[in-house]
Amino acid sequence: MIHPEAKRMAEKAKEEGKWLYDHEYRWWYSPEDFEHIFSYANASDEFLKRLQIRDPREGIEAGFKKVAELQNKLQILVRAVSEYYKKFK
Repeated sequence: MIHPEAKRMAEKAKEEGKWLYDHEYRWWYSPEDFEHIFSYANASDEFLKRLQIRDPREGIEAGFKKVAELQNKLQILVRAVSEYYKKFK
């Protein structure tokens, strides 16, 4: 049986067209998936307190930003390694 607070949060997320986000584990749940998972698994009070109801498009935007940052760092490393090994040719 789903925890009453988990049910309330899922319903609120549905009404607002949003998802549930666990910022500690950086994981998104659609309201339907959340209800399904936590109708079988216990949702602790601690877990429920850290959930946020947010627009999942924020997560997509943040993900693309992080990918761009990592790509820039990787490009810097690739250039540095290439320049380093050019000395030995």
